[in-house]
Amino acid sequence: MIAFALCDARRRANLRRAEVTSQIGVSETMVGRWERGVSVPSLVSLRRYAEVTGSRLQIDLVTKA
Repeated sequence: MIAFALCDARRRANLRRAEVTSQIGVSETMVGRWERGVSVPSLVSLRRYAEVTGSRLQIDLVTKA
């Protein structure tokens, strides 16, 4: 779910992965891992990613069914 949201935000912003990584200070490999769901970014990285892509970070905690 996070992976899809990251890819979607970057595409809506018309940014290449290299543009995002240079602005948030992580490697392209790391962002690729986030976008494929292999690893999960820290909250700080999520905030930076959202800022760079012109997105708003929203985290929801919902009760289990």
